[in-house]
Amino acid sequence: MSSLYETDPVGGPDQDPYLNAVVIVVTDLDPWAMLAVTQSIERHWHRVREVRWGPRTLDIDIIFFDDLILKGPGNLQIPRPELKHAFVLEPLAQIAPDYIHPETGMSLSRTLRIQPPE
Repeated sequence: MSSLYETDPVGGPDQDPYLNAVVIVVTDLDPWAMLAVTQSIERHWHRVREVRWGPRTLDIDIIFFDDLILKGPGNLQIPRPELKHAFVLEPLAQIAPDYIHPETGMSLSRTLRIQPPE
C-alpha cells in the first residue's frame, strides 16, 4: 500500500481535498468480478453517485489489471485514464516504480520523471 496523499479535487464542483492511496491486490477474479467487488465495498461505505466528480465517501478504481488493455463500453476502462493525474501516478509509482504501462511501454517511475502529472 502506498502512503496517503492529500490532493485537491480535479474537475467537478468545489469540494474539500481528497485522501488518496494505491494498493496492489492479488486476485483470481476477472476484471468485471473485481469491479463488482469494489462497487459493493463503495456501497457498504454509503457511496452515492449523484454528481460526476462530486464529493464521495469512497472511490475505488482498478488502475491496472496485469497488462490488460480494456477500452469497451461501460464503466470499466483499463488502464484508467486518470493515471495522468498526480493523485494516481504518484502513489502508484511509489509502490510499483518498475511496473511497465501496457500502452506506453514505460515504467511508472520513468513516466513520473518525463511526464509530470496534472
